[in-house]
Amino acid sequence: MVRYYHELHSKCYLMTEKWNNEAFKKAATKHYKACTYLLGLNNVKQEYKNHIHSDIYYLCGYVIECALKFYIMSSNHYSDSYTLEELEKKGLKTHNISHLHSLALAGSSPINFKWTALTSSIKKWDEQVRYNCSSNGFSSELEKIKEDIDLVYNTVFTKF
Repeated sequence: MVRYYHELHSKCYLMTEKWNNEAFKKAATKHYKACTYLLGLNNVKQEYKNHIHSDIYYLCGYVIECALKFYIMSSNHYSDSYTLEELEKKGLKTHNISHLHSLALAGSSPINFKWTALTSSIKKWDEQVRYNCSSNGFSSELEKIKEDIDLVYNTVFTKF
């Protein structure tokens, strides 16, 4: 259900012609709330755990991606709405979290968390995980991944 909902949600964003920092903030907040809720579920049937953990991981990556995009746009005073082509010119039409972190470090107000503080699973995240139906070993890292999204989310939205 989460995967279907997110794919439907993503299609809505794909139809958006212009993006601004508030759109990324809303997306980060929405995904953060969904992750927090899913991580709190205790009564998940064993047969669904891998799927749920995979979806949590997928959404966690989007929390970090959208939060970093919001941070970059806000710290660089990108207050207009931008087309996908304009975002690409600014280096923001990407799912590469490492690249986005580099941009966040280079802004007029560098982000203040270290890349090395994040788990290797979250550093390797890319949007293709949405096609994966298993947790691929990161189930054991979910608590640390939750700490990762808390760190990034709170760092970004405490500052802006």
